[in-house]
Amino acid sequence: MRALEWFAFLLLLGPAITFASAQAPPEWPELELVHAYRLSWPGNFQPSGLTACQGKLLTVSDRHDLEIQEIRLGANGQAEVRPFGRFTELPPPPPLATAVDVLRQMILTLVGKQYDWEGITCDDQGSLYLASEAYSAVLKIPTQGPLHWITLAPHPEIQARKLLGQANAGIEGVQWLPGNSLMIAAESNPAGLIRCRIDHSLCHPEQVRVLSDTQLPPDIQTRDISGVSTAAQRLYVLERYHARVCRRDTKDFKIERCYSFKATEKHPRHAHRGAAWGQAEGLQVLEDRIFLVIDNNGRVLRSDPSSTDTWLFEFRRPDGF
Repeated sequence: MRALEWFAFLLLLGPAITFASAQAPPEWPELELVHAYRLSWPGNFQPSGLTACQGKLLTVSDRHDLEIQEIRLGANGQAEVRPFGRFTELPPPPPLATAVDVLRQMILTLVGKQYDWEGITCDDQGSLYLASEAYSAVLKIPTQGPLHWITLAPHPEIQARKLLGQANAGIEGVQWLPGNSLMIAAESNPAGLIRCRIDHSLCHPEQVRVLSDTQLPPDIQTRDISGVSTAAQRLYVLERYHARVCRRDTKDFKIERCYSFKATEKHPRHAHRGAAWGQAEGLQVLEDRIFLVIDNNGRVLRSDPSSTDTWLFEFRRPDGF
């Protein structure tokens, strides 16, 4: 009798096992590495954003408040990091919401992270936009005229879900979109995407979706987001924890296709000591290439323990991706 009971139990469990397997995330193919560029910069570099602007590859660092760097690529996997721009004065930042935010900001300023730049993007006129995680705002650097801050206008979904509301889990990526809009990535707790329309100093949210809820299906859900990019009107999202770049539908943000870069990031030559979590923080998708930049958070290379150098990876963009 007990054997029959177990048999019946397994029959009932079988569809559940099948369903769970069907819902399991797929194993995505690996991106093909073209070059791994080793990046050196005086002090603690820690690049945290990436963009291509008028033929130049630009990056920002969450450890360098007043600088933008250019990465110049050479032959045979060589790259040079050069100063691109330095601020002498920035406009007053947006006010912080709570006393806790003010206290945290004081601590960040002491360690040289007043603005905590986590993203950079470029519009069709060459103006730059820098995403500040510390202030949950975007600094616009126009080609002409004064610099100014852009903040998100209130939105019920952002407020209800506390998007960008957690310490060290705010804006982690930004991408300018035709029509003078921005795609803003909320890093984690929760992770999500916000498309907003710029109106001088405000960006009005028009599309908001949380992507990290555990009950979401695999074609939506992600653990975190650390960068966004667009190419040929397609949206690409850097999902650091999963070590993947995903093309997502621009209407509902569902995953259409992903490629992994785990093998490259974890390769003994590239890995940094103590990096349990992924470190990719900047994404730029071009016509035939995908570039990723690694924020090593000051960690040393496993292959060279005397060095805190980090990496820019150049991958071949797969056909149809």
